Amino acid sequence: MSDAIQKTGAITDSETLARANFEVLRRAGRKASTVHQYTQTEAQWTAFCRAQGYHPANFEVVYVDAFFQSIREVYSRTSLQNKLSHLRKLVEAMASASDETAALYMRQLQALRQYKIGDDWGGTNQRKRGGKRLSSGTVYAAIQADASNPLMQTRNAAFYALLFFAGLRREELRQLQWAHVNFDNDTLRVVGGKKRAADQYDDVPMLGELKGILLQWRAVQMEAAGGATRQYVMCAVYKGGKLRADKPLASGAVYELIRPFEAMPHDARHTLASNLVEKVPLSTAQKIMRHKRAETTMRYAHALEAEQLAKTVRNPYG
Repeated sequence: MSDAIQKTGAITDSETLARANFEVLRRAGRKASTVHQYTQTEAQWTAFCRAQGYHPANFEVVYVDAFFQSIREVYSRTSLQNKLSHLRKLVEAMASASDETAALYMRQLQALRQYKIGDDWGGTNQRKRGGKRLSSGTVYAAIQADASNPLMQTRNAAFYALLFFAGLRREELRQLQWAHVNFDNDTLRVVGGKKRAADQYDDVPMLGELKGILLQWRAVQMEAAGGATRQYVMCAVYKGGKLRADKPLASGAVYELIRPFEAMPHDARHTLASNLVEKVPLSTAQKIMRHKRAETTMRYAHALEAEQLAKTVRNPYG
């Protein structure tokens, strides 16, 4: 490495610079989960370098590869790709931070852009729990739950209804716009979404009481906005009962709203899918849930079958 890389001091020390750039990238994150991911990657990379005797600000591709070889079976392939993206962004930030080291980091960045996560890399995330099916009582308790003001209560009812009756994923719910809500056809247009291009979309039905709840929320939201048409369906509400800016609800707020029911956002989607396979053909459930593969929907059917067998076959030796 060049002499400039080995300088010490508050500004020129490369390890301090790396930490500072990680902090800038964390602050640039649009949601709490992004901040957490950058923090985790930083801690893991720094710990790995120290254990191996590498300099944490040296991102030669051979060192980066050694890092990923050490964790390739610990995280999913998607998580590994995210960590590689974090390192690339850090090197890019460092390349623009100093004229003295720009050439070095640009060379390392070019190498990292060619470096790929192997198709067969990635283990099973043992910390990730499976989806939990919630009772119908919990579903309606959430929709009817009290809030600190009437505006928030109506917003919350729409929030829970979109989760439980449309099966929207967290980001799909946050990004949903009124322009994509078709009350004439009783459908929602989900643009983008998981494993979809940004301009791809799926139309899904408004099941159960979702349409009525959304109509009520739109009317209340417009009244609170002085008759103005808002862009986003889900938005933040002040405790005093006024609308916040017309932008997507914060990602952290999604978790906060579902947490009182001892659930995660995806549990609502799991609950809808589990109930659908009991009542409609698998092909219909697959369409509503927007599963790209029928095997994904089949897993819910297999789980239901096992649950029913557990109830009917109490003791094979009795």
